[in-house]
Amino acid sequence: MGDSQLKTKLRQLFKGSDATEVEQLAPRLVGIPTERLLFLMGIGAGLAGLSPRTALEFFRVTPEVAARLTSFELQAWGECGKRLAATNVEAAHDFFRSSPETIEALPAAHRLSAIILTTRQSTLSTRTAVETFKLSPTVIAQMGETPALPRLLSIASEIARHSVRHSQDLLRQSPAVVAHIRTFDTPEPALLNRLVDMTAAFAYRAGGTAAEFFLAIPSLLDRHTQAHLPLLLDHTQAFLERGGSLALHYLRAGAAVIRQAQAQGYDHWRRLALTMCAQGNTNSYQFLRITPEVVEALAAAKPGPADLSAAFGRLCDTVAEIDRIDRLAALECFKSAPLALRQSSLEQFRDWALAGIARHRQDSRAAQAYYGLQSRASRDVLGGGRQLSGVALDAVAAILRLYVEGLTGRSVAVAPMANPSEQAVIGDGQAIQLPSRVQRL
Repeated sequence: MGDSQLKTKLRQLFKGSDATEVEQLAPRLVGIPTERLLFLMGIGAGLAGLSPRTALEFFRVTPEVAARLTSFELQAWGECGKRLAATNVEAAHDFFRSSPETIEALPAAHRLSAIILTTRQSTLSTRTAVETFKLSPTVIAQMGETPALPRLLSIASEIARHSVRHSQDLLRQSPAVVAHIRTFDTPEPALLNRLVDMTAAFAYRAGGTAAEFFLAIPSLLDRHTQAHLPLLLDHTQAFLERGGSLALHYLRAGAAVIRQAQAQGYDHWRRLALTMCAQGNTNSYQFLRITPEVVEALAAAKPGPADLSAAFGRLCDTVAEIDRIDRLAALECFKSAPLALRQSSLEQFRDWALAGIARHRQDSRAAQAYYGLQSRASRDVLGGGRQLSGVALDAVAAILRLYVEGLTGRSVAVAPMANPSEQAVIGDGQAIQLPSRVQRL
């Protein structure tokens, strides 16, 4: 395309703009091959209809960018800026203005991946997309020649379909996470490859949860869990079929068990987890969330690793016995374990647990109340006649009833909660439901 022909086209695009600035663009663009210049002119025309200022910036930086990108990469770059401009012309202007420096800093092998990632993110957040684009050279430089880098960029692009914030977080934190993994890996990066594979599985199954998994690796991988992590990841993959969040909870709980109770304790807990999590994600979440607290409470009484492993296995087997009869009662028993173990020995806990199912085999609600430590009989059995710490509702119920009656002018019953939770409802107004015991306000 000749200089005069190019000037004519530019004048048509920028009618009403500064003629001098438009005239200065033509000599810089004339050296670009005609086939490239044709599709660049088409992109520029679309930008001029949205924002002449942004279109001028596009043409100003095009010669520098075109010198470093292939034709396909150049078209992807232009389309990315055009998509940004359709939503936010200021973000598009910033993208074009920063492009020469950013693209020059990017290794040639990763330029297209960075542009694709920016394009994906621009659908949900233009500002975050431009930030990620400008951040990419620094992150990629920190990663060095890591073979997993292309896959991590691809995973970040997949996550961007669901969550821009998670996509950017994964990219930003990748150097630190990869550096942590390398301290435990073999010369052949088998562990790194396995963890990246798992991150990809999370990304395609659960979107942004993949970033949460990847960023959690430093807290999951240490000298206690290193040898067992591949097996734990295999087990986590099975839970991934039911959702990313549930799988992540399983992974965190399993790592906590291995760290404290070693592989033997984990084997017992896994068998229990498979049965407890067989029905309904709500019960599964409760079981997995309380697991680290249970093993910590037991560790406080059993300092030796071998003793703790055997003790935790026995606790899980006890809960499993209850589960064979009443799953909800077993869940309540397991949830009460941290409090119960602070008040009794493991043997007392086991006797208490088995006594509950013997007493309330035919009454599921009574069994749940028993294992929730809501009845005086349950507390007496657990404490062996000793008083548990905290304030029992039975001891203050009469005073509370008088207090409420004095405030409201009507009599209201005070009753223990049948199933305490953070989302408990007030009720029908005839009774106030409160925890059966409060240790701390």
